[in-house]
Amino acid sequence: MNWKSLVLPAAKLARQGYLVSKMLVQAVSRAHAEDLYGPLEAGQILQHENLGKTLEKIADTTEKELYSHLNGINQPSHSSALKETFYGYNVYVPNTSTGLLLLHNLRQIEQLNVTKEDTERPAFVFNVAKTTQTVYLEEKVSNKFHEGTFSSVSVIDTDELYVSLVTGMYNSFGAGEITVHGYVPDVKNQDKASSRLPIILTDATYICGRRLVFGANTVGQATQLIVSLVIAGKNATDVIEGPRYHMQENGTISVEASRTPAFSGELIKTLETVSPKISPAAEPYPSINIVEKHTDDLISHSDSRGGGIASRY
Repeated sequence: MNWKSLVLPAAKLARQGYLVSKMLVQAVSRAHAEDLYGPLEAGQILQHENLGKTLEKIADTTEKELYSHLNGINQPSHSSALKETFYGYNVYVPNTSTGLLLLHNLRQIEQLNVTKEDTERPAFVFNVAKTTQTVYLEEKVSNKFHEGTFSSVSVIDTDELYVSLVTGMYNSFGAGEITVHGYVPDVKNQDKASSRLPIILTDATYICGRRLVFGANTVGQATQLIVSLVIAGKNATDVIEGPRYHMQENGTISVEASRTPAFSGELIKTLETVSPKISPAAEPYPSINIVEKHTDDLISHSDSRGGGIASRY
């Protein structure tokens, strides 16, 4: 697909408008960003005329000219993915500090020698949480990475090409203002690297075994998903919709208090043995989308935390 064909649908959507979701209204309210778009109600159509014009100009811009407007830090770069085997699955992550950190955490968990049967016991939750907490503290994760907003696109096509794209802003609604070109710029002063990372899992033995493509906002979230998918062998939908905890600064834990399904009282008590003070996680909760393929059967699921819709073509 050429560049223009890729960008023009976004320009058309900006001009014609899109349906405002309940999640967007809540996010704007929590970020006190009402001045950006004016009063919003779920179900209304929100149009961005200036953004549509800007995207149309970008669509007519050549790749070479487009890159000439980017500063050095935003220039595209190419590198080979890192790969390690975890419980019979190849784990592919970017060759970045977050990718290295995730693989390190998975190696520590693999040394626990837990089985599928173990995953049904509270001790399993304790061991994974405690291991992740230890890695976070030893590697000083909160000093190195910033957990901003998160959005992901996961794709498996008919030619067995896998794409996991993660993106986001440093803070909710970035700099908190709209430019004359119709977009919200990100925060300028970003003193930490992003914690986001794309992930691809493939069966290490069978070429037509399970293949999973997704992304995560943090190593802690990625770890929970991977152990549930791989060690516990759960299906993708149940894993994505299941409750998640979040590692905070100083190794404390927060849970998604206003979401169902939630952790049982027994599992909350287990997490309290890792972090005595469990706090409610900040909303909106990160939404994770996933695509799974087993032989020729394809499953795609969009996390209800974000209110998205999984599509197949």
